[in-house]
Amino acid sequence: MGCTILHSGVCHFCTWLDAAVAGLMLIPTNAGFGLGGVLAGWLHIKKSGSFYTSCLICFVLFAASNLVISQIATPNANIYVFVTVLFCNGFITGALLNYSLAHRPIGSFGSAISGGLFIRTLQEALRHGFKHENVKGKADLIRRLLGNPRLVYQLSGIEHDVAVEGYVSALRMLFIFGAVLSLAMLIFQALTGWTPPDTKDLSADERHAAGLSPIVSREAVTG
Repeated sequence: MGCTILHSGVCHFCTWLDAAVAGLMLIPTNAGFGLGGVLAGWLHIKKSGSFYTSCLICFVLFAASNLVISQIATPNANIYVFVTVLFCNGFITGALLNYSLAHRPIGSFGSAISGGLFIRTLQEALRHGFKHENVKGKADLIRRLLGNPRLVYQLSGIEHDVAVEGYVSALRMLFIFGAVLSLAMLIFQALTGWTPPDTKDLSADERHAAGLSPIVSREAVTG
């Protein structure tokens, strides 16, 4: 889910950039994602087993990259630094999905959470910004900004400054939330333990009651 929130955050960031730049922002994320998954599977995951430590390390790196993005995702960000961080984050995400086998249908759920959080934070930031500047009667402008990020470029003066700061605050909150969620997943993953429970002495009925797969013998049947 944290991966989905990150991807949604990148998409929100891209919506108020120049179209060409916005498209370029998604390239390093997807390139890193594909390369991370391929290299993790090709060079490390060569047989079935436990990748407990690798999984925990990826969660930590993923949370750290989210925090970095939350600080540099601004209109004045260095494009080379931003692209590099996006690539690294995508790389970590691809490897993490392979290590944790977390290929689950949670994309829509994560997108819904990230979208709701982004809109709510943006709305509050815009209201606070205009109130701080003693500018009144901007309810309609706030409503339009929530649905059309490109409207920012049509504004000037205080309205433009408040709108830009509102989007920066909303994006920062989104990525910080992704980092916190990643740390929470790290704790849950760590609590699963290093080794699986010992089930070799359980009877067939006990294994069935526990929802475990039956043990299938590979030895030839004689008699």
